[in-house]
Amino acid sequence: EVQNNPEALVTDYLHSVAYQGTALSKSIYGSTANIESMQVVHLKSYIEQNYCGKNIVVCGVGDVDHAELVAISEEKFGHLKETSLPAVNDVVRYTGSEVRVRDDDLPYSYAAVAFEGVAAIHPDFFVVQVANQMMSSWNQAVTGGKFLSSPLARIMAKERPALSYKNFLVSYSDTGLFGCYFVAERDRVDDALFEIQSEWLRICVNCGDHEVQRAKLRLRNFLLDNLCCTNHVFNSLGRSLLAYGRRVSPMELIEQIERVTPERVKSVMTDILYDRCPAIAGYGAIEGSTT
Repeated sequence: EVQNNPEALVTDYLHSVAYQGTALSKSIYGSTANIESMQVVHLKSYIEQNYCGKNIVVCGVGDVDHAELVAISEEKFGHLKETSLPAVNDVVRYTGSEVRVRDDDLPYSYAAVAFEGVAAIHPDFFVVQVANQMMSSWNQAVTGGKFLSSPLARIMAKERPALSYKNFLVSYSDTGLFGCYFVAERDRVDDALFEIQSEWLRICVNCGDHEVQRAKLRLRNFLLDNLCCTNHVFNSLGRSLLAYGRRVSPMELIEQIERVTPERVKSVMTDILYDRCPAIAGYGAIEGSTT
């Protein structure tokens, strides 16, 4: 199933080179050989090492009786140990590098380019989130063309160097990846990459107050829209407790977003992009890429 999802494969390849030699380089999907050789002892070892009190967050959303939730939690999870077996302290290390998996039977080129971003609890996390919103995303089904707010999306819609693109920020506890995934015709990979890099550099030196404000508004609306969905509230609570040890309120998130300024965006993005080695992953019909 994963083999039929180019974006998932490219993301997996990207991590394998960006964090080579560390735990984050390992595939989250596993290999067919590992799945076939899985034994009960492996599952028991995993549960013993990871299913413990410090790794579990119990969340209640809506009309929930706190005392009843505590009682149920104690009944279901009270037997678990507070801490697990000592884990190996694997230091995460970013490495600018490249991997290409060529398959000429595929119709398009699928690629991602990324730089080391920021961790989820980094002070500049929301600055990079705003920059991510400024890059936006686009595909051929999007209408609007020259009226799109993102300069990169307008170029993609007009000149079609790529069939689609999606900027991303993936943040972990102590590192992150800021980059862009795109799909292009086999002879236009370099054109697409040029436009993406040009927009990144433009943000570093010439992002205006109006587009920063627009990106902040889009990010704020995205966060608030998620509060309407119970599943998103659950995820938000769990992530906040694991990352910060407390719940981060929506108002606190909005305040952090509002503190972002164009000068800060340019400064942080320059630190991330300027004179840094990217990690690149390509899959499919990539023979036309010379970058």
